[in-house]
Amino acid sequence: MYARVRNGNGRVSQSRYAGLEKMLAEKERQMQKLQIYELNIRKSLVTICNLLVRRWGKLLPSLSRIKRARVKNEEDKESKMETGGKEKGPQG
Repeated sequence: MYARVRNGNGRVSQSRYAGLEKMLAEKERQMQKLQIYELNIRKSLVTICNLLVRRWGKLLPSLSRIKRARVKNEEDKESKMETGGKEKGPQG
């Protein structure tokens, strides 16, 4: 029922809970690895978001220029329709 376990100081000791202690130590190591993975994933997400924001910031001015051009074209078309297709006043 007792398990033999090597202590941190190198001695072998017998303990009723040695197996549980060993399992607990392993679980703690796994938990530390998972925390490191989580931290790395968070850093990666922040990096990706920053890159997307930077890219969107570069796209935004060109998108607004395109939008302004479309609005201007629509306004020009409407004004031509109102004047009957003539841009200048009546000639006469």
